[in-house]
Amino acid sequence: SVGRNSPTRTTDRPTTLAYRGEAGVQVGRLWVTGGVMAIVTTHVPAPVVYDTAYRPFAAGRRTGIFATLRGPIYKAVGLDVGATKWTADQPYLPEIQLRSELYLNTSWLSRFPKGNFNILASVAYEYRSSVWFPRENATPADFSSQYQIISTLLELRLYDASLSWQYRNVTGEIYSVVPGFQMPRLTNYYGVRWNFFN
Repeated sequence: SVGRNSPTRTTDRPTTLAYRGEAGVQVGRLWVTGGVMAIVTTHVPAPVVYDTAYRPFAAGRRTGIFATLRGPIYKAVGLDVGATKWTADQPYLPEIQLRSELYLNTSWLSRFPKGNFNILASVAYEYRSSVWFPRENATPADFSSQYQIISTLLELRLYDASLSWQYRNVTGEIYSVVPGFQMPRLTNYYGVRWNFFN
């Protein structure tokens, strides 16, 4: 895919060209894919909602190489992995991002043939390298944390009601996505979803 963005009036934003190419092959029941995506000449606005000292940035080509591994590996057990490596030393952009999830997703049709039951259980691992947030006078505090976190999910569906429980950052990692804004630790997130229909 190729996309082109041209401002309709005089602004400080340049005309940009972006493209993405991806190819995949199926190995057993798993899909293995890989590709490249890039944007040529872009204006990155400063996230001043966090700090008015952050500066906008006129970037050259930003290129990312990515790979995925998705699908069932044994019966109801599956894998979902996605990794991206971007051009190094780019502001507001991590060089490496990785998310992998091992899950069990089954409706246990031999026991519940009408599909009135489903169980989803997963363990996810996320990694992101540090990110540069440029300011007028650069300091080590202009970089967010490099972090890796592990989270779990358990979800049970009974008829039209789903009970969900997520345990995020189970190792208690101390990290920030934006410098100076620490993310929550050891977070329990639970609730009930109910579908209503006529």
